[in-house]
Amino acid sequence: MNVFYSLVKIATNISTGDSLAIGLVFSDGKNCSYFFSDKKKKLASKLLRAESSAMDIDFFTHQIITNCEKKEVFEQDYFTYLSNYCNGLLQFSAPNPVAAPFNDETLEFLVKMIFSESSKKTNNIKENKEKRNIILKEKIEQNLIQPLKSKIHTHYKFEPINLPIPFSFELDCIGQNGALIGAKVEDFDSNRQTLNRHFSNYLALISTLSNKYNSPLSENSFFWIAEEPKLTDKKKHIIWETAHKNPLLKVINPDETEKILALVEDKKATHFL
Repeated sequence: MNVFYSLVKIATNISTGDSLAIGLVFSDGKNCSYFFSDKKKKLASKLLRAESSAMDIDFFTHQIITNCEKKEVFEQDYFTYLSNYCNGLLQFSAPNPVAAPFNDETLEFLVKMIFSESSKKTNNIKENKEKRNIILKEKIEQNLIQPLKSKIHTHYKFEPINLPIPFSFELDCIGQNGALIGAKVEDFDSNRQTLNRHFSNYLALISTLSNKYNSPLSENSFFWIAEEPKLTDKKKHIIWETAHKNPLLKVINPDETEKILALVEDKKATHFL
């Protein structure tokens, strides 16, 4: 099995052919690992001198990570093709053979050799995010879903087939007694594009449900359950702030789900779909 890596590069000046390696994809043709340097991504963004380009960098790296985690097949010929024909903002080097086994130790060696960094930091961040997600899901299940399960709908998924919306959308709970009461848990560890899409879709769903069930928007209570992102992550924090100001939503912390329980009890909301 041929083990190799390909450098992921950002063209900082296409006209002069300048580029900066921001990470690498490591593969044996059947399995795939990756590393992206936050330092190199920030430097590439500065060199590009355009906010839109910086957003593209995050989008591109997210797509690569998603494909790796889906265990897409990455063979040498594919990266040879990418190195020859990807001439835009995102570029790849020709596959570089590695005379070592495909494992975490080899990836760590390559990252230290090429970027003078450690791949373990990226892995730890990913593991911490996964742990936080598990804890959040367990908290919501215990403190919100179970107490409401016999009273209103929980984990209800709306589909275009039963509602005039061009997307699927799952609410963690939804009930009605004159007015609508619903809630959606959001993970702000998701990328900005996903958060923006979820936010827009949630607002569209609220309007559609209000119209379908003749429930005035001002009387409904829809919650977005989310932990406040760090202030240092300005673009994600702007989404959180915007949601806070939107009159169609009430943004609450996962520790505040008792507000929803109390409202369901006070309004005597029930199943209705």
